[in-house]
Amino acid sequence: RPRPPRPAMSPGAAHSWAAVAPGDEALALWRLGFHFREDPDGCTRLYHTESAARVTARNWRALMHGDYATAARAAMPEILRRLESDPGARVAWRSLPLPPPLEGVPQPAHPLRVLASPDVLTNRRALLVLIPGVGEIPAGVWGRQLCVTDCLERGTMLQALRDARARGWAAVSLDPNRGAGHDGR
Repeated sequence: RPRPPRPAMSPGAAHSWAAVAPGDEALALWRLGFHFREDPDGCTRLYHTESAARVTARNWRALMHGDYATAARAAMPEILRRLESDPGARVAWRSLPLPPPLEGVPQPAHPLRVLASPDVLTNRRALLVLIPGVGEIPAGVWGRQLCVTDCLERGTMLQALRDARARGWAAVSLDPNRGAGHDGR
């Protein structure tokens, strides 16, 4: 796959770690000077564009100027795009019907949005239910730190989704953190 051109940076220029403007999510990671790339071992890892260094648990502070949260938030749209476009996982964002109201139980403030296979409500064989970590972690992701400092195959639920679909199971990743600061899909 062709890679996008490297962002233009003057020698010694500092990256802008300011908050990313809404609507710029697709370019946020590039603006910060990072990109994902598939390595020869098949793992998709985050790289610092200018130095070509792979981001790891040991060097992220230096490469990200200590601002992990901004880079991790900027990476989420690309991570979710890769989950949604993976042919083996075959998942998309879907709205599930709200359950009937129960006396004394508050109704959700927004529709139930999940990352799910198309047969999530109809597959009678099996259903794999996956739940992400807490905080700004969206459906489909185990943890941001694994995605950023290790690889997407370990940091996301991609392999579990692929395995479920290969077995003929429906799959769903719940989104209990919705509204906790990620892109609000």
